[in-house]
Amino acid sequence: MCRKRFSRWRVSLLLPLWLWVMWLVAGIALGCVMTFAFNDNFEWKGILLAALILTLPTFLVMLPYLILSFANSFYRERLKDLLRLPAVDSLPATPATTPAPGREPALPSAG
Repeated sequence: MCRKRFSRWRVSLLLPLWLWVMWLVAGIALGCVMTFAFNDNFEWKGILLAALILTLPTFLVMLPYLILSFANSFYRERLKDLLRLPAVDSLPATPATTPAPGREPALPSAG
């Protein structure tokens, strides 16, 4: 979700959504196993609520690391590597100036 345009707000807003989806998938898998194992009706609304409740502490645990990666360029690059984002050159491209043939480049004068 962040590969096209990486931004702090995009990561901060989409991460809780994907954490909720992760907990929801885990809860649905557990619910299916429990339904087949015990032949009992499972409370699916509880799975939705439990996934929502587990999302908050998971995000709060990750939040200091996100803040660190947003504030420090070293950790920002590590986060981008983790998310497999394309590397952006930090130095702007400068046009290479070549001297005209037969002319020596001017040296700066000392003094």
